[in-house]
Amino acid sequence: MLSNSINSGLKLSLVILFTIIGWTLQAQQSVIDFSSNFHTFGSFNGVNFSIDSDPLDTTNPVGKIKNNGDIWEGIYLDLPNGILLDSQKVISLRFYNYAFTPQDVLLKLEDDNNTDVEMVVTAMANGWSTLDFDFSQAFIAGTTTPTNANGTYKKLVLFVNGGSSDTGSHLIDDITYPNYESANSLDVVYSSLVYADEFSYSGPVNDAQWFSEVVPPNSWGWFNGEQQHYTNRTDNAYLSNGSLKIVAKKETYTDYGLTLNYTSTRLNSNFNFTYGRIDVRAKLPQGDGTWPAIWMLGTSIGNNWHPSTISWPGCGEIDIMEHWGNAPNVVHGSTHTISSNGATINTSQVTREGVFNEWHVYSVNWSPNQISFLMDGFLYYTYNPTVKNASTWPFDDPQFIILNVAMGGIYPIDPNFVESQMEIDYVRVFQNVTSIEEKDTSVEINVYPNPASEFIVINAAADGVFHLYDISGKEVMISTLKKGQEQKIALPALSAGIYSWEFKARNGNSNGKLIITNR
Repeated sequence: MLSNSINSGLKLSLVILFTIIGWTLQAQQSVIDFSSNFHTFGSFNGVNFSIDSDPLDTTNPVGKIKNNGDIWEGIYLDLPNGILLDSQKVISLRFYNYAFTPQDVLLKLEDDNNTDVEMVVTAMANGWSTLDFDFSQAFIAGTTTPTNANGTYKKLVLFVNGGSSDTGSHLIDDITYPNYESANSLDVVYSSLVYADEFSYSGPVNDAQWFSEVVPPNSWGWFNGEQQHYTNRTDNAYLSNGSLKIVAKKETYTDYGLTLNYTSTRLNSNFNFTYGRIDVRAKLPQGDGTWPAIWMLGTSIGNNWHPSTISWPGCGEIDIMEHWGNAPNVVHGSTHTISSNGATINTSQVTREGVFNEWHVYSVNWSPNQISFLMDGFLYYTYNPTVKNASTWPFDDPQFIILNVAMGGIYPIDPNFVESQMEIDYVRVFQNVTSIEEKDTSVEINVYPNPASEFIVINAAADGVFHLYDISGKEVMISTLKKGQEQKIALPALSAGIYSWEFKARNGNSNGKLIITNR
């Protein structure tokens, strides 16, 4: 676990990490290198597929194909982003030949909207070799009819010595294919950490960071037919061993004149933002009827610190992760707007085993033009309406983060359910801050040291007022400055983190960022 303090080292390392991730997602080629469980192939007709180690480099995971003697044993992988053959035509892969005899590798592309195409390349050498499949010289699958393949293909199928009774083992790695024209790519990479809760403390939830929402919106409870009370008790939300636990329980509980059979917690962030990337690392609860969500609402809907100005769905909703225990391996990402709400059509899903007992990172990349949904860095859906107006795109205003586990609603609850928890390792928000001391130089001003702990020194080229704001936009310090006078200003007792400052003068404003570290 990282410290709850956001220091310059943490910021630098996360900037580097997410710059690398962003570059990978925007690159012109995608690579299946078996470093992710999303790279695990399915199999048919008797073949065995597994992840193995490179015989020349045990730290490098590779795919292993073991043919067992049936004809046309094959493996396949669904690719939601698709392989695009409109411009670049070559798919390459590395193939390890254990034998000294040639091995025929057939690569087939399938899609409901295009004619299936295939190519065969022979691996001649023993050991590793790179095979290039040029689909400008492909064949219509199952024929000898040549074709210059075009379009998008969503399934990749591979045979080794297809059509013969092969019983050998073979290795593959680094399947590289073009998908740079895909609509599912990040248009903006956000790399500067502006907010984080690492949940590295123990005890109750920090109410300076999160507000526990407990008042039902209706006399019959929460929306969607949910069957839980939300509470602010440590029975339902607490921190231990470096993570936040939100616990849904079966228990008779009466509050606000309403008796329900389940309790849980709904946490709203005291932080809001417009545009950026949010990453939440979590394990999900299990059991029929559980309904965990990591999501955001437009701040205009109103919360404990902001008045209501626009009701739902006009405020806009972004569901970073939504999961129903009755469909245990399916995770959804969605948006809700006036044009599509309730049973939204603006949604997609990804199938992934192990969401209960393994950590996964659920992400949204939100730019002025599109909203992209990712799981473990795998981008599976982008919302980008052609016409952006109040009905389709209420996403130019701030949103706040919500973490909760509901019970019931769409699906029935298992009568044997007792309790289960969603565990959150961290919540991080990234935006683009090109420099810690980024500023509008319409008014010259120097602010140092940066990072600071107990004081800052300011020298401004004009009379004006210096304001310091925390991550929620709350003003935490104000100081009047005189032109040309260097002033040493004591900082109030503030939590470590990234703060924004603004200097307001008669002839213009300046602004920037200030990192405050622990004293």
